[in-house]
Amino acid sequence: DDDDDDDGASDGGEILVSKNIALEVETLHLTEKLLSVNPDPAYLWNHRRELLTSQTMSRVAGADNSSRSIKDPKFNLSPLEFIRQEQILTQTALQRNPKAYGPWFHRKWSFRHYLQQMLGDCNQDKARSNEESRREECIIMCKAELILCSEFLMMDERNFHCWNYRRFVVGTLIALYLYSCGSNDAMGTHFDGMWEVDFMNDTDATAAPGPPLIGAQMKAKRVILSPSSNDGIDAEDRNLVIKLLHSEWDFTSEKIYQNFSNGSAFHYRSKLLPLIHTENESRLTSEVINEELEIIRNAVFTEPDDQTSWWYFRFILSWMRDESTKTLDDEEYKRILYQEWESIHDLVDAEDGQCKWGLLGLHMIATAFCKKLEDEKYNGENWKEHVFSYLNQLLELDPDRSRRYETMLKEVEKH
Repeated sequence: DDDDDDDGASDGGEILVSKNIALEVETLHLTEKLLSVNPDPAYLWNHRRELLTSQTMSRVAGADNSSRSIKDPKFNLSPLEFIRQEQILTQTALQRNPKAYGPWFHRKWSFRHYLQQMLGDCNQDKARSNEESRREECIIMCKAELILCSEFLMMDERNFHCWNYRRFVVGTLIALYLYSCGSNDAMGTHFDGMWEVDFMNDTDATAAPGPPLIGAQMKAKRVILSPSSNDGIDAEDRNLVIKLLHSEWDFTSEKIYQNFSNGSAFHYRSKLLPLIHTENESRLTSEVINEELEIIRNAVFTEPDDQTSWWYFRFILSWMRDESTKTLDDEEYKRILYQEWESIHDLVDAEDGQCKWGLLGLHMIATAFCKKLEDEKYNGENWKEHVFSYLNQLLELDPDRSRRYETMLKEVEKH
């Protein structure tokens, strides 16, 4: 009798699981239809991910064909079939709304899930036999995603969602170039959109990665691009990374010249710059800086009131004097600052003094002479007087921010 009770409980449990699976499969079909029409609701994307990773769905995916309660070809998927299915859905959604947060995040999540399935078990002996073919398949998938990003950015070169996803794909591609499946325990969980591969480690190639390089705290030791670096990275793989970074650098140049208001391209360029110009340290000179300043001059003289290029100007002035890189000596730095002061001064004069961002640029240069360089009389100019002059002009030109300028004036008076 006890055996009969156990059999009954077992049958009841299987029926319940089958009903749960049927409901989840139906719901998954429904989320696909709804999101294809309206890709905006975040809760639908969240629910879809919950279903795709649920315990009951895992049972369907993990069971033998003979024991599956529900045989739905959309959910008995290989890693490649899974990523193709989610790519089609997100691509359909993005055609509806290219700037929807949900489909971009879901595409990134799906891609990470695919990489974890492909590479997460590479440390197992059974998987190591075909690890190189898996890695190549993932690399091909990354390159296809880059092509898709380029197509989206042809339609709207300022789609910051797409730029963010592109950086994630590039970071993933770099990781795939630099690591073999059996060499890193964290291979399957490493792809999170931050350039966290071993750029920062110059002593031990097996040590944990350093801080992410895509972020405000970019402070690279730039080991990876140095051919003489003793980090255990294969020369061919290193060259692939260098080629990829240069390709992305050229891509930002193309997009900036198409539209000087492309803040996403300027931002990406600011993250690439410390990496691109490190393979040859002699390039970290006024030549590189002048190339970037020439782009900025073209932009600000085209549209003086567009803040995009002015923010990149502030970055360049800070980067070329970064204490961690020692990019320029004092005299070269002063020469370039004075050169830019003359250029922006001409621009402000041409605008009859009605250029707020130009005045802010002049103020930044004058402040650099006074504070960073402590040379208030460089080239016969009284830079402290210039600071007062620019702030007083800004008070008249931009009264909405008068309190800010007044505070800046008080700080100058203290010194």
